[in-house]
Amino acid sequence: MTWEQRIDQAEARGGFTEEDGLDAEGWPSCAWGETTHIFTRPQNKRVFSWGIAFANAISDNQVSKARRLLRQIQRYVQAHPTLIVTETEEA
Repeated sequence: MTWEQRIDQAEARGGFTEEDGLDAEGWPSCAWGETTHIFTRPQNKRVFSWGIAFANAISDNQVSKARRLLRQIQRYVQAHPTLIVTETEEA
């Protein structure tokens, strides 16, 4: 399930699950890892701070903030396509 889907479900349910919180805390399973397939901490300080803020928004059940941060991360990655790791590069 994508973070967009998780956020939609959290909005409908009234909050995030414990599993969402745990997944948001790890770079491989957070919005950054999902968007780029890079499973280590981002080197860009701004993106790093967005990732921390995203995890905090999930743990604090701030659905709107989590959605906004997810979109910020996605827009950043779209503007910097060299960050995206393809399946070929992973192999």
